[in-house]
Amino acid sequence: MDKKLGLVGLLFLLPALTIAQTYSKRFEEVFNRQDSAGQRQLLAEWQANKPLDADLQVAYFNFYKQRYEQEADSLIQEGLVSEAFSHIDSGIKAFPNRLDMRFDRISLLWNLGNYSDYKETILALLEQHDVIKDGWLWKNNSSLINATDFLLKYVDNYVVQLYNLDDESLHPYMDEIANRVLISHPRHVPSLSNLAITALYHEDYPTAIEHLTKALSIEAENTSVLSNLAFAYVQVGNTEKAIAYYEQMAKYGDSQTKAYAAEQLEKLVR
Repeated sequence: MDKKLGLVGLLFLLPALTIAQTYSKRFEEVFNRQDSAGQRQLLAEWQANKPLDADLQVAYFNFYKQRYEQEADSLIQEGLVSEAFSHIDSGIKAFPNRLDMRFDRISLLWNLGNYSDYKETILALLEQHDVIKDGWLWKNNSSLINATDFLLKYVDNYVVQLYNLDDESLHPYMDEIANRVLISHPRHVPSLSNLAITALYHEDYPTAIEHLTKALSIEAENTSVLSNLAFAYVQVGNTEKAIAYYEQMAKYGDSQTKAYAAEQLEKLVR
């Protein structure tokens, strides 16, 4: 191959990449200023010059989401939300490996209190993860390092968010997400713990103990797991095992954890 021709070909590619990066940066600037007119003008230019750019759909999503957050009229809000979802869904369909798009969708559903679709979007995310593994991309189509760990931490946070709403009608959503994670990652301790937490809430202590015992077999020094196991055994009247787990908790924990374990042990050995 003629090296000069190869270099010329590369040079022809560079301006297209530069344009895409410039549009993203320019949009970020007008977005941060909450300049709706500037955003609209830039989006029109971007659409005309780079209609297939993945980050264009993200920009449209953020444009409509910001306008929704600034709008007081509920009917207008409904239309703005619809436009936001339309663009992010188009982006996900065209670029299924862009993790930031899926996170954007999940975040807006959370803000809207649409927990059913929130859960379904997380499940769809986990299905796609099984297909591509660590092949996730981020903004500007950059590759994610340690994508699996990154994704699973977010998913665990999504489940914890549901629990923190203190609405037991959402516990089946928590369990469904945790069980789906465990299909692909059976040693995922946070998901085992989440299943145990909902079981403890509903006083299903045998189920909680089953999940926590498995979690402990994977992470023997996890003080949160040890604490919940001890609590579960207290509830079923097995003081001996409860004491053993609080003692392990005191052994492996920090100063605050040790103090809590000592307090519980004092109650049990009276």
